[in-house]
Amino acid sequence: MKQLSSIVLAGLACAGIAACSDQLTVDNLNNADQGRALARPVDVENLIAGSFNTMHRATIGAATLNPQMLVLGMENYSALANFSMGVRATIPRPPINNDRGNPVATENYAPFLGLHRAARAAAIGLSRVIQPTFTFFPTNVNQTNRARAFAKFVIGVSLGQVAMAYDSGSAISEKDDLTLLTALPFVGYDSLAKYALANLDSARALAVAAGAAGITGQTIPATWLSNGGTALTSAQFAGLIQGWEARIRAGVARTPAERAAVRWDSVLNDANGFVAQFPTDFVQQLTPANGWDNGWLPTMYASSSVNWHMMWGYMAYFSATAAQFDGWLATPAGSRPTLVMTTDDQRWPQGATRLAQQCQSQSVTTGCGANPTVAPAFQYVENRVNDWAADPSAGSQYRHKRFLALNNVSRVGNFPSMTTAEINLLAAEAEFRAGSFLAAANRVDATRVSRGGLPRLGTGGAVISDNVTPVPNGVSGCVPRIPVGPSFTSSACGTLWEALKYEKRMETQYTSWANWWFDGRGWGDLPAATPPHWPVPYQEMDARAVPFYPIQGTAPVGTYGL
Repeated sequence: MKQLSSIVLAGLACAGIAACSDQLTVDNLNNADQGRALARPVDVENLIAGSFNTMHRATIGAATLNPQMLVLGMENYSALANFSMGVRATIPRPPINNDRGNPVATENYAPFLGLHRAARAAAIGLSRVIQPTFTFFPTNVNQTNRARAFAKFVIGVSLGQVAMAYDSGSAISEKDDLTLLTALPFVGYDSLAKYALANLDSARALAVAAGAAGITGQTIPATWLSNGGTALTSAQFAGLIQGWEARIRAGVARTPAERAAVRWDSVLNDANGFVAQFPTDFVQQLTPANGWDNGWLPTMYASSSVNWHMMWGYMAYFSATAAQFDGWLATPAGSRPTLVMTTDDQRWPQGATRLAQQCQSQSVTTGCGANPTVAPAFQYVENRVNDWAADPSAGSQYRHKRFLALNNVSRVGNFPSMTTAEINLLAAEAEFRAGSFLAAANRVDATRVSRGGLPRLGTGGAVISDNVTPVPNGVSGCVPRIPVGPSFTSSACGTLWEALKYEKRMETQYTSWANWWFDGRGWGDLPAATPPHWPVPYQEMDARAVPFYPIQGTAPVGTYGL
């Protein structure tokens, strides 16, 4: 679905400020209208400042659409009915329906509504700020320009994510006439993404202009972006905007052809801008009581994760030895066992037995002796204590533990919602697609070597300058290993391209909104017929009496034979 006639936005026009009411002959002073709610400049600024939190709560802040997206992208596996994870994990993939009363109607609608609300709140605030008569008291041009830049930023980030997840949405603007109850049209995801990027360009131009003028008063307060931490300078804010531009440009692609057509020169420029300002991640300070949360974590680690989360075996074993992975692939799909995986990648637990791996990650202590081994600082995965039933091709002994400590303190602490590794690897993809293979290899090495402990691909190592040479062996073999066709019953050492993708998966898992699904559909890696996006939720279709429609994926068998 690319275009619908209209969308009802009356409710969005009131988001974050007041309830709407019908026109009455006598004003109801107990039901504040928008004019009174935004009567003071500080009220306008607060509306804009709070809009990023509205965006956050619509995405990683709540477990709504995210659990479904995680299993679609093979980032997570669960057979539970909760959030329709079991349905979405099924291969072959069933369609996504938006008919009335479907079992995840609320979850499917929440991000769509929340992201539009965030954009609408920012747009309403911006519509006031750009009025010729608007001023802060005392007059502060820096404060005014900061409000303008941040509002454009939230509009771009919010609608960009609508474009990434849904087939269409509304291009909300500060110029919309909210006195009309006629609705804005829906536009297709490609047009919506361009509109979102244009808003981000405008936000960055304002931030760059402030930096060039040496304006230090236009910092973005830490509380606008999380519960605390450090305020962003104009240069840092511009870099954060560029990180979002890089993420949206690449992530909105639905197919390998669309991914190839991305403006990769712009992605490279934006990625470099982000990395220069955030050499150690953009970190949000979470405090659920204040509205800053990661809604997936408490479900991910619920019941010792025996129901909600395990690493998808088919993808986990890319790290295994040739004998292990080939033996597993050659086993009929319905009877594949779980493996105690041997790997050189230090982000996985080390040890020849399951108990040894559990002792290293300290998931158990009994039987480990007086001095159990200690996991490296960047060990992201552990061997689970409990097992549970799963599709044999999906089941594994492993779970992600990178954010377990954060979850165990009720999610009060720092969370890297945009990592330097993610954006650096987008730059690597840009360089790879431009034929700069050695430059891409050096980018991959930034985490492959320092965190994974794997053999170097770039300068000082194998010096791979093509996409034919397999990655070198370490002690136990090569990482990654890739299933090879046409039968996909054996594996081979991956090339630079596969090493880049593997590194991106390892470093972005659970760090932001469905990285694996967005990347996987653009790389052509996902199982056949995986839906490329969500339809417009039925609540919006009902509101305008237009037919519901399912989204059925049409992609062929993916890179890895699924």
